Amino acid sequence: MNKLIFDLDGTLWETKDSYIYAYDKLVKDLGIINRYPDEKILEYMGIKLDKLCYDLFSGYGDLKEIGMKAVYYSIEYVTKNPHLFSNNMKDIFKRLSENYDIYIISNCPRIYLETFINIADVREYITNSYTIDDGEKEDHLRIITNNYKEKALFLGDSHFDYESIEDHSKVYFIYAKYGYIKTDTYDYSINDLDELYELLKKINIKERMIDNIDYQIISKNDSNLTVMNNNGNLLFGFLEINDYLDFKEVLKKLKAFVGEKEIIGPINAKTWYSYRIALDSFDLKLFPDCINDETLLNLFYEEGFKIHQIYSSNLSYIDEKLEKYSKIATIDDSYKTKVIKGNDCFNYIDELYPLCKRVFEKADYYRDINITDFKELYLSGLDKINPDLILVYKDDRLVSFHFGYNDPLNRFYVSKTIGIDPNERFNETMNILVQLFIDVVRSYGHDKILYHFLNDRTGIASSAYKHELIRKKKYGLLRYKYEG
Repeated sequence: MNKLIFDLDGTLWETKDSYIYAYDKLVKDLGIINRYPDEKILEYMGIKLDKLCYDLFSGYGDLKEIGMKAVYYSIEYVTKNPHLFSNNMKDIFKRLSENYDIYIISNCPRIYLETFINIADVREYITNSYTIDDGEKEDHLRIITNNYKEKALFLGDSHFDYESIEDHSKVYFIYAKYGYIKTDTYDYSINDLDELYELLKKINIKERMIDNIDYQIISKNDSNLTVMNNNGNLLFGFLEINDYLDFKEVLKKLKAFVGEKEIIGPINAKTWYSYRIALDSFDLKLFPDCINDETLLNLFYEEGFKIHQIYSSNLSYIDEKLEKYSKIATIDDSYKTKVIKGNDCFNYIDELYPLCKRVFEKADYYRDINITDFKELYLSGLDKINPDLILVYKDDRLVSFHFGYNDPLNRFYVSKTIGIDPNERFNETMNILVQLFIDVVRSYGHDKILYHFLNDRTGIASSAYKHELIRKKKYGLLRYKYEG
């Protein structure tokens, strides 16, 4: 995604006063007695000039000529009273142009747009611009996006801008809330033009997580979700819930969008299980990627969503029999081990990466992930938990690992991730991993382990310490399919 398209009025500069100024000048020129109130005039912000003139000046002369006078009067005002939506407009364009091709499109005549470009001093950063002299907004968008071969972002301030987008899975609409026309349908939003750069960083991360999957955002106001089409299989995720009633409308829109197909979620396409919906109570302080919201879950149920797949998190005592056996088991000399503590763990990511891919490639909804995204997205935030990393080598080849950490409240030990090479899942490797893992847990004075995100097909590694169950927490992916 490297194309950024701007609307003009209400998006890049404030021109309300210029409309009133131009209208008053025309009222005087044309001898109009019954002047419309300001509120009526401002309804035409961003509307095509010919429609504005037809509605306001029919019967008072040549509408094309009146329209051009209106433009010149507006230019006269903004030239003397420029009001850009950012004091850093030139810096914003310069910074954005380093990563994006920048376009401006508008329903205004060319001379009006040129006035903005000159006042803002941004000409050198603009790839191209289009006005009503060149055609309609829909045509401009089509030209810029090369018939939607590439994704683009369009920043505007009205539902007209949103509706001008033909393919909402290729062009995403950023709503300028500070603009002139209210709308409750948009993909992203900003309250201030200076927020744009931070939003673009957020969108870039999402693009990397979705990684070439076609997607579309379904929204109402600031509540939304993302529908992803993964080779014909529909998934939903990236939930943002700012208002329950709005999100209920989002779910209704989602069902209409899906039609008679099936959709499963919530999930992020890039990480293995980034979102889960909680089904019963459990302490979620150590589950930052879970949604534990009964009201939200009931919204899904009310709209006909059903449980698709169950996962669990379990709190258990160390299995003392297994602990005793692991300590007396004979281990081949070809095995070597490392136990790393603290942030030194992250120095081994390059070594862990290929093993993780082999371990998890058969997991549900797995998608390949490059090493950069593995570090920056999947492992994001883990450096805050003071982790422990256990590595097991056979003939100098990494075959198994365990990643965990002590509960910040010091109640138990958390087993975050355990992985064994699919070709090495036999007793020797398991015995070494279990022995070292239990030693680490005991070093913190614990006899309890919290481990999570298991389903019925989870392998032997996780069964090593689940026998003395204290408490279980269930999670589920949800499914919707139209049933008539």
